Amino acid sequence: MSTARVPHAAGALKEHVAGNSIDDFYFLARTCLVKDETHYDKFDRAFGNREYRNLDDTVELGTRNIKIALRRLRRFAREGAEDELDLDGTITGTARNAGWLDIKMRPERHNKVKVLLFLDIGGSMDDHIKVCEELFSAAKSEFKHLEYFYFHNCIYDYVW
Repeated sequence: MSTARVPHAAGALKEHVAGNSIDDFYFLARTCLVKDETHYDKFDRAFGNREYRNLDDTVELGTRNIKIALRRLRRFAREGAEDELDLDGTITGTARNAGWLDIKMRPERHNKVKVLLFLDIGGSMDDHIKVCEELFSAAKSEFKHLEYFYFHNCIYDYVW
């Protein structure tokens, strides 16, 4: 059995053992870091979480997905004093605390978000009517205070 030293990943990179490609780095890292071949799958999963790729332009956004995104944005504007009982949080906290009462409070729910939406219509935007309609529909249902205006090409003297 050889007593050769197991290569260290940082040292191997410093000595230019691997080339400049991601594939070379992958094999070097796997050789240095994975000591048992039964762990190759785990390494591949961890290494594949770091894979970058272009955005997928075939995914349909849809009104439902826009509503979910807008709902998440609305959470940032939550204001108010901590004087509303968080019943679900209190129950969960008490259960985790072995029955000792753990009262949780949360800010009052006030929808303070005010949205001003400008929509370019006509001409070059005709190809995007469906997406704009979905955005408008989602915004109208998610925001209590929504003002919207239409314009064409550029905002000049007025909007309607």
